[in-house]
Amino acid sequence: MDNIITLKDEEGKNVDFEVIANFKVDDDEYSVLFPIEENGEEALLFKVIGEEGGETILEYIENDEEFSRASKAYHELMNEKN
Repeated sequence: MDNIITLKDEEGKNVDFEVIANFKVDDDEYSVLFPIEENGEEALLFKVIGEEGGETILEYIENDEEFSRASKAYHELMNEKN
């Protein structure tokens, strides 16, 4: 599989994710990740806030308005591909 990244969960355990999509909304960049080992889990949406040491830094989106805007843009992107 291509585009696999590993993040740490709240317990410090490594969790592998497949990067489903990267996209921009205005000047902000987002990534949609799907947990590889979790059957039935939903994809997760993160904001890309930069890079450090060659690694992408992701941030959980806490603002409901921003999450809604990014989620809508992702769904529109997926509809364009279909």
